[in-house]
Amino acid sequence: MKMMVAGLVGWVRLDVVKDERVKVVDTAITVLGTMLVAVSFVIWKG
Repeated sequence: MKMMVAGLVGWVRLDVVKDERVKVVDTAITVLGTMLVAVSFVIWKG
């Protein structure tokens, strides 16, 4: 029983870590995308 609980906790922790990574990647993509749009807008205006 303890092993099962430990396994479940491990899985939950893995999921949380995965979620954090996804959040970081999403943020990075959003920031990069915003920068790209801003740069191309400046180039287009200039």
